[in-house]
Amino acid sequence: MKAFIFFFLFFISITFDAQMLTSVYFKNNSYELNQVSKNKLDSLSRLKSNLTFRIFGNCDPSGNLALNKKLSENRANAVSEYLKGKISNNIKLQTTVGLGVEKQINDNSTEDLREKNRRVDVFIEKSFAPREKISRKAYPSFLNTKIAMMKVKDTFSLPDVNFIGGRHFWLPSGNTNLLKLSKILKENPSLEVELQGHICCDYENFDGEDID
Repeated sequence: MKAFIFFFLFFISITFDAQMLTSVYFKNNSYELNQVSKNKLDSLSRLKSNLTFRIFGNCDPSGNLALNKKLSENRANAVSEYLKGKISNNIKLQTTVGLGVEKQINDNSTEDLREKNRRVDVFIEKSFAPREKISRKAYPSFLNTKIAMMKVKDTFSLPDVNFIGGRHFWLPSGNTNLLKLSKILKENPSLEVELQGHICCDYENFDGEDID
């Protein structure tokens, strides 16, 4: 039996096409962009919507505060300068900031976790013209859609599955729908799904750090 791949979206407080966050990563004590990072930035530069990029450099806590601050600034500037040579007029580079160790998203207990803190985050916002209507795309509920009506790469919502801010625990109100999802997947073993989780909401206030 042919397997189908679907995409679920947990609840997000702002639509993905209005705001998104992507990151590129660096070696220890370096602000040199590797080819993987350049490829990702090339993809960003080719986006066609009217967008604003805000760039934030980050570090792991190795070294002193002053050096980390400078390194994070160098990383942010490296990304900004690379994008300047790539983007077209529809994309505006708004701010480039080095945050030092202010935005730790991991606890630095292992090298793999520290690597995720050695990064530059590009916060992307859609630019709206004055009085332009902001459309919010509503995805159909997976739980209310017949399996036979689904197509490969369809995207569905998983309603009422929300999380405690800054933590990876869902609220009790999500239990009912998660049990329904589990039942559907057990009854359809050839079904393949990708679950996507999201954080809230703007870069200054996002809950990407798991306090647990």
